[in-house]
This record gives sequence, C-alpha cells and structure tokens, in this order.
Amino acid sequence: MILEDFIPFIDYTSLNEYETQSSISDFIQSALILENKIGPVAGVCTYSVYSEFLAKKLSDSNIKSVVVIGGFPHAQIPLEIKLAEIEYTKSIGIDELDIVISKHLLHQNKLTLLEEELRTMKNKAGETTLKVILETGNITDIDLLKDCVKVCCASGVDFIKTSTGKISEGADPTKFEIICKELNTIQNNSDRKIGLKASGGIRTLENAQEYYSIVKDILGNEYLSPKYFRIGASSLLKPLF
Repeated sequence: MILEDFIPFIDYTSLNEYETQSSISDFIQSALILENKIGPVAGVCTYSVYSEFLAKKLSDSNIKSVVVIGGFPHAQIPLEIKLAEIEYTKSIGIDELDIVISKHLLHQNKLTLLEEELRTMKNKAGETTLKVILETGNITDIDLLKDCVKVCCASGVDFIKTSTGKISEGADPTKFEIICKELNTIQNNSDRKIGLKASGGIRTLENAQEYYSIVKDILGNEYLSPKYFRIGASSLLKPLF
C-alpha cells in the first residue's frame, strides 16, 4: 500500500496543549484541502470545546466530526459530567466521541462497574459513534487487557481504540494483535462488529502497514473499511500537503 491508500482510515487529529479556534480552523482547512486534492480522511478530531465550530466547518464535507470527551486523557471525572458532555456534543451533531476508559475502575478490577458505566454512556450517545480508548501502554497484564476487550464488547460501544497518544507507550503491535484475536473470538459468536483503532506513536508508513496487516490477517478483509478500522497517524499526511 502507498500513503494515499491510508487516507480513508485516518482520524486526522489535533490535540495540542494550547489549541485555539484559529489553530483548529487552520487544521480543519488542511483536511478540506486534502479532501479536494486526493480524498477525505475518516474524521477530524479535536477537543470538545470546539464542537460547534468543528461540526459547522465539516458540514459540507465527507469527513466525520470527532471530539475527545470525558476528562481526556485521564478520565478522572464523575460519570454525570461525562453524560452531560455526551448530551452536549450529541445535540450539536458531532459524529463520533472518543472517551478514555475509567482507569480507576479498570485497574482496581471493578469490571462490572466499568461495563455498567460504558453501557450507560453508549445508551446516552445513541446513534453517535462511541470509541473507547484503553490506553494499552498502562495495561501490562494480558489477562486484564483481554477482560477489557470483553467488557467493551458486552457494553455495546462502537469502537475500541488503543491509546491517547499522551503517554510514552502508544500503540503496540503485540497488544494490538491480542486485542484483534480477542475481538475475533468474541465476534465469532455475534452478528455485531466492533470497530478497532490503532493510535499513538504511528509515524511511518511501515508502522501503518503493520497494523493494517494485523487486522487483515486476524479479522479479515471485511474489517478493512473505515466503518471498522481506523488509524491515528496524522503526521503521515504531511508530505501530501
């Protein structure tokens, strides 16, 4: 695959510490230029404070509006506030919501509470796509990683995403392969498919191809669609502008 082949799978993301409406406007414009020049990225992602601006700027494009919510990247806020943010972004018309899993529940092994929280958030999101970020760099116990995938699947969320990109370890091919295999096992007994996103530290075409190949080998060609597979590799697109 060449670089242009990955454009439809990329969530083009700007989550810098000092974003402004001006920086986000320039970022969105670059995505729109790329759409006209070659084709649309899967989505443009930034902070929820820019939700209304983002949705308006992308309204005439084929690009999904995506925001991070829920106290990104640490997720240490009450469920009620997460639900209010879901309601707010949903009312504006944001297409997809990326939320970090409640690490305090996961790492205390409170999996039943975690599943209930994810289900509650998905019920609030309704038809709006909800991606759950596992932050796999903080999960060293492989059994816990597998349990995490099971919980996400059982809760009804739409996507599992590896990382925030805000800690030293981003996506990891070994852990990504474990997630894929767990998803494959679960979905062999289900008609419902859950999407998968590799993100965090993917900076070369070779990196991107590795994750694409893992998905193809384990989950099959049906998964090789933006509906089920995304990649966080915004820096790859720089040579195309």
